[in-house]
Amino acid sequence: KHNNLPTTLEFDINIDGLPLHKKPKTQFWPILLKVVGYPQWPVLIVAIFCGPSKPESNETFLRSLVDEINSLSNTGLVLDGGKIDVKLRAIIADIPARSFAKGVQGHTGRNSCLKCCCKGETLDRRVVFVDTNAPRRTDEAFRNGEYGLHQTGTTPLIDLPNFDIIEGIISCERLHQIDIGVTKKMLKIFYDGVLPGRRRWNRQQRDIIDRRLNSIIFPMEAYRKLPVLEELSSWKGSECKTFLHYAAPVVLKGILSDEEYKHFMLYFCAITIFSSTAHKTHWIDAKKMLTEFVEQCKNIYGKISLTPNVHSLLHIYDEAMKFGALQNYSTYCFESKLGQIKNRLIRTSYRCLEQAIRRISELESFNLPSTGSTFKKPVYKKRGQTIRLYLREGFTLKNDGVNEWFLTSKNEVCRFISAYKTEGKLIISYRMFSTLYEYFTEHISSLELFIYSAERNEFFPEIFETDCADVKCKLVSIYDEKESK
Repeated sequence: KHNNLPTTLEFDINIDGLPLHKKPKTQFWPILLKVVGYPQWPVLIVAIFCGPSKPESNETFLRSLVDEINSLSNTGLVLDGGKIDVKLRAIIADIPARSFAKGVQGHTGRNSCLKCCCKGETLDRRVVFVDTNAPRRTDEAFRNGEYGLHQTGTTPLIDLPNFDIIEGIISCERLHQIDIGVTKKMLKIFYDGVLPGRRRWNRQQRDIIDRRLNSIIFPMEAYRKLPVLEELSSWKGSECKTFLHYAAPVVLKGILSDEEYKHFMLYFCAITIFSSTAHKTHWIDAKKMLTEFVEQCKNIYGKISLTPNVHSLLHIYDEAMKFGALQNYSTYCFESKLGQIKNRLIRTSYRCLEQAIRRISELESFNLPSTGSTFKKPVYKKRGQTIRLYLREGFTLKNDGVNEWFLTSKNEVCRFISAYKTEGKLIISYRMFSTLYEYFTEHISSLELFIYSAERNEFFPEIFETDCADVKCKLVSIYDEKESK
């Protein structure tokens, strides 16, 4: 139950396959819904298809959904005597699911790109996309059936009159296309040498990488310690994401060649910029970086590296301008819900759909207490010499050597020491680095991305104090053994 509902609600739809059992072969195809702008609201189950394989037709699978969306769009949602306008914002799915829903070629097709008319080439039994400046597809042309090779069938989605079927279906989603599709793939190129003619890292290089990864201790809000690269094949998307944003620039330095490192940093800088609206002024620069990254892939790793996932990076800018930063339209929250469906709703392989429906009905009948945030204002707790400062939801400072680094509104890198209350205000005591350096200048200054380099003990001698409101964000501290900083 939620209070203070808005006058308009936008929502995203997710479609994905969920294998349940091998014997008998059973899988779910749930349709999930997430309300936009309310991250604390849960992902909702709209419908579940159950069968030995995916639905045979997108018409039977999606027709009821399309009809209900149109009905809600026309009448709105009436609640407590008030009307709430309802609008479909986007459809977010991995490549197989969205190809099925849209009735277009899958990733193995030469005309499979959802956003542009780039025609792929077949190379070593793989489809690669070389063109970086192909004409963009349009909603009108798609509805008129003008993309004959791209469109392999029809789809009920064209009966959504207020939905742009080109712009509204995400083509470069964070989890599948970026974290797994590009970041993990590049690590496999480096570590295993999976491309033709590519040598893998030797044992000495692998040991250096593993040592650097093991030395990184992440704050409590970030992911747990990263696995060694020997377990790369089982790395999850969240682990690839953590590696890219925090570890990659330091861990890969001196291991990759200068050309490879500069090329990888194009990707790192661009994805970092698109990951936050705090960098929105640099989004156009990030677009140019990704274009350069894709174009240079051919020269450094060969045409074979220009996979559909790499090509999709060219369309991030347009989607970010429409939907916001990358996490605003990722499938991470939907994947979490799929895990709950499989692990909490299903107990045996007998009548899986009936089990799921019964569990859902039982959960809906319970008057469960709200699981929303109970955080109201900053508070600190002291236990011995350890001080925890709960600054805001999901943000804790602690003087333990790991969770003590933060950035002020003036972009000062600080080390948390203590906190105390005076005259109703919570004051932070901290030390501040006397000198900050750029960690890199290639492509963009690292300072623009809130990435700094400093000598370990180069602090001002005095202790500074500030109000909690002056804290901008938390930082991750990583020692660069190559630079000794």
